[in-house]
Amino acid sequence: MASKLKLKKLLLTSGIFTLGVLSGFVLSSLLFSKSIPPRLHAVRVSLAGEENFRATREERNGNIEKALTHQRNAVTFSSPEYIATFDKYCDENLFSPFAYLLLDKVVASSGFDNARNEALYRSSYAYLLEKNGAREAAEKEWKNAARLMGHNDIDKVKSMTEYLMKMRDEPSFIKAENTVLGVE
Repeated sequence: MASKLKLKKLLLTSGIFTLGVLSGFVLSSLLFSKSIPPRLHAVRVSLAGEENFRATREERNGNIEKALTHQRNAVTFSSPEYIATFDKYCDENLFSPFAYLLLDKVVASSGFDNARNEALYRSSYAYLLEKNGAREAAEKEWKNAARLMGHNDIDKVKSMTEYLMKMRDEPSFIKAENTVLGVE
């Protein structure tokens, strides 16, 4: 009788342990799967920003073709139509799902606007296209940038972009650029 009671206790304990492990696995998997979109968004935004800095550096160094390429990449990475898998770039540790879910909530509450972000990159791209003599392509990007900013005033977008381009030569911008690009 005592051995039956011990066996029941052992089976119950083993069952509870197994159920706990399986529940933890299911919950972790669910949490991880919910964290994928914010992780991909974070990587995309980071890549777009880095490409924007690279475009600035190349333009400053007189490499307009490279600047155009990098600025086009920034536009692509910031565009919602761009679909790619960045999973291999995401760090994966026990706390990553929690961190990315938290990041998603912070970004959502900060008022970060993907459309405006894309508009800024498109306007920079249009500026470089125009500077390189590709007026027709530039005009298309100016229109896209204005649309994403919620209006059709291309002159206003051009004026703002010219102001931003002047800021790119400021020491604080160059310092940020060096930090992001890992240059001393």
